[in-house]
This record gives sequence, structure tokens and C-alpha cells, in this order.
Amino acid sequence: MARYKLIAIVGEAGSGKDSLAEALVDQLNDEGIATHEVVSYTTRPKRDYEIEGKDYHFVLPNIMVELILQNKILEAAEFNNWVYGTCIDDLEIDKINVEVLNPEGVESMSTDPRIDLCVIQCICNEKERLIRQLNREFDPNIDEIIRRLGTDRRDFCDFHPSDYSYWNTIVHTDSGLSVSEEAELVLTYVRHWTAESN
Repeated sequence: MARYKLIAIVGEAGSGKDSLAEALVDQLNDEGIATHEVVSYTTRPKRDYEIEGKDYHFVLPNIMVELILQNKILEAAEFNNWVYGTCIDDLEIDKINVEVLNPEGVESMSTDPRIDLCVIQCICNEKERLIRQLNREFDPNIDEIIRRLGTDRRDFCDFHPSDYSYWNTIVHTDSGLSVSEEAELVLTYVRHWTAESN
């Protein structure tokens, strides 16, 4: 059975996971490696800086329920009364799929026999993550940022990429490297993963 190749990029809020995913997709495509950036679905409202179809597919709860009932959602998680999920139709069998996931999403994907999973975790110190979150919005919601910090502490306290895939690595996104340089490091690892799993 053909398996969907999926790079799951995971990290706490402000860790640079979205920037790394975008840079990695660009570098893979530049090398002629067919790549697809997966866009998750969510029922939560769009934030000021987010773009529909790029950051998420923002859908009403009844649409998400319909997708789940049609068995089109590969993984779904509820967070703060919002549902997040990956639609099977968004994955492409002949490309390397790249998606930003939370720990629960990584766990779900790791148990699906249709998925060949590589996990990349972004690590960044809390002070830098807080500064990034404050700077990325015109009028940041302080209460929401503090809530996210607390939730991430709980969600990531026992998260280890090696629990979910043999193919896993960590990128320290506060080490002074540019996003392109971080993506180059990950790209080297991805080359090994694709060579071994083909």
C-alpha cells in the first residue's frame, strides 16, 4: 500500500514552526522535490494576521462535523472549544507533505498506517517566544498569549518526537540562525529520511 509521506513540524506558540515549514517547502521545491504544504481545518476564528487557505481553512462547526462524519478528517483535536483537523483530501500521495501539527495531531498521525511520518520539533526559549508573539500582531491580546503559554507548557512537558516516529529531529530556532539556515539543516535530515524510506 502506498503511504503518504508527511513531515510534521511541531512547536510551541512563537517557536517559528510556521516560518520553518514555509522555508522548508520553498527549499524542497527549489531542489525539484515535489512538495505540498498541508493546510489544516479549524473552527476557531481567524486572527488578524492570518490568511484563509494559507494558515488554516477556517470553517463553521457544522462543516467540520460533516467532514468528520464522511471520514475525511485524518486527525482531529479539540483545543479551547475549537476543533482542528487534517483532511485526507489535502494530502498528496506523490509528494512530500509538510504540515504544522500540535502534539495530539502528531500522535494521531503516528498511529495511521497510511502515513510515513517524520517529526521536526522547533525549540525556542520562552522569553523569545513571548517577544515574537507580542510583535506579530498590531494589537496583541495579552490574555490569549498568556493562555497559549500555559497550554503549551502542559502540552509539551512530556512530548518527545522519538515517541512517535523513528525519523525525528529537533531544531533550536533561537540559536541565531536564519530561517533559511534552519531549513537547510532540516533538509539534510529529510534527504536521509526519503532515501531510507523509498
